[in-house]
Amino acid sequence: MEELRTLVVRARQGELEAFGRIVRRFQDMACGYAYAILGDFHLAEDAAQEAFIQAYRDLAKLDEPAAFPGWFRRIVFKHCDRQVRRKRVPAVPLESAAAVASDATPPAERAEKREMAERVLAAVRALPEDQRTVTTLFYINGYTQRDIAEFLEVPVTTVNNRLHASRERLKERMAAMVDETLKSHAPDERFSQAVIEELLARPRPLEIDGHPVREVWDAIRAALPDYEVVAGPEVVDLAAALGLCSRWERVYQPRPGTALRPEMTHVTFEAMQGRTPPV
Repeated sequence: MEELRTLVVRARQGELEAFGRIVRRFQDMACGYAYAILGDFHLAEDAAQEAFIQAYRDLAKLDEPAAFPGWFRRIVFKHCDRQVRRKRVPAVPLESAAAVASDATPPAERAEKREMAERVLAAVRALPEDQRTVTTLFYINGYTQRDIAEFLEVPVTTVNNRLHASRERLKERMAAMVDETLKSHAPDERFSQAVIEELLARPRPLEIDGHPVREVWDAIRAALPDYEVVAGPEVVDLAAALGLCSRWERVYQPRPGTALRPEMTHVTFEAMQGRTPPV
């Protein structure tokens, strides 16, 4: 728990590496919890990914870093609720597409395994909601009863009782198959990579309370209360930028065909030369 508290504090300061460790620690739990609600692993991963992205942006709202598990669960639930409300696009398993010859497991054997896996998942879905949630969290990654209790914000004894009741319903043989089936659907390392890549693709530090960039921005605005804030895209089309620049080498290109808006770079500095502040 002390390590988690440290990771949350570091992530709150904008360290994506620290947040990536949090994602890897809770990704199975988030996806398992979402699956227990949605009954679909693909939708569950989508909801979990969006929940992690929101959690990163809202970390400053978390008063006690050690309370992250329960706080994060409520965010996952909110995104699951959005998935339920959203009109779903009909989907079919990839395996239902036309068969392609290969030296892999024979089609009949694959079909038998798929049928067994579906029976196992159907048995899990048939459990009462509280038992279904605990069972999914316990088997998808072997989380301890204490881990699950902190995430669900219930006593450990409650988790034990629900897990015992679900095992009674599933019986011993089915419980072993549940373990194997749920583990096979746990997200791999690509999940955490996708979350971090998405955060990097949508950098909005000014919207994150407590982010160092936001703190600097607030300090600047407080020091210059009479100045107008002019908003606009930081990255613009390269051709448009060249129309405002006198020299090609003065244009910074974050990506091919784009340029950092010149008004925010050398044009500003050139306008200041020879003038007495404020400008």
